[in-house]
Amino acid sequence: MLFILIMTLLSVTAFAETKPVTVFVALSEVTTVHGKGTSEQLNHLVNHYGSSTGALKSTLNSRGSVVSSIDTYNMDNVRFLEVNTGKPSMTAPTQCDYINDALGCGVKNGHWTLMTYVYVGAKYATITCKLYDERGREVAKGTKTANGKIRWIPQWKLTKIKETGGFGGGKETEIFELYPPKMEELPPLITPYHVHQAVLLTYVSVVR
Repeated sequence: MLFILIMTLLSVTAFAETKPVTVFVALSEVTTVHGKGTSEQLNHLVNHYGSSTGALKSTLNSRGSVVSSIDTYNMDNVRFLEVNTGKPSMTAPTQCDYINDALGCGVKNGHWTLMTYVYVGAKYATITCKLYDERGREVAKGTKTANGKIRWIPQWKLTKIKETGGFGGGKETEIFELYPPKMEELPPLITPYHVHQAVLLTYVSVVR
């Protein structure tokens, strides 16, 4: 009986390892005072860090899942995505709108979706990544904040006065005037560091 039980557990584990997790990295959504849109540079960074799924795999395995590999897709290769229908030859429907409804396509095609939201204000900017499973449930998120900076610019004035004539010839006098420094507010900037940390925090905080 013990031998049969061990063999059964091994066979179940082996079967589970044959089903990798699929994550689609969606286009970012950037919100500013001027409206909403996306950023090509930000999308490149999110695709880069989103496809590094070692932390996600370790987190899932530590939570009791058995994950052999994680496949990642984005707008460049989504046409090769296989729908989770049990038929590997069936590819994702081309009519699914991954640009405007990536999460809906994730539910329709049975895969996970990584969404990225950026808010840019006058004083700070935030980047938030959210991970949704194949049922559209939020299973993880991570946020990083970039604060604006204040730079003080020295202000001064140097005046040179040249006098001519007189005993011994002319002379030059310098007058140095120092004014209070000028404050310059630098806008917040989302850097690759913030993107990497937001994605990493998302991948290590998965709860299912």
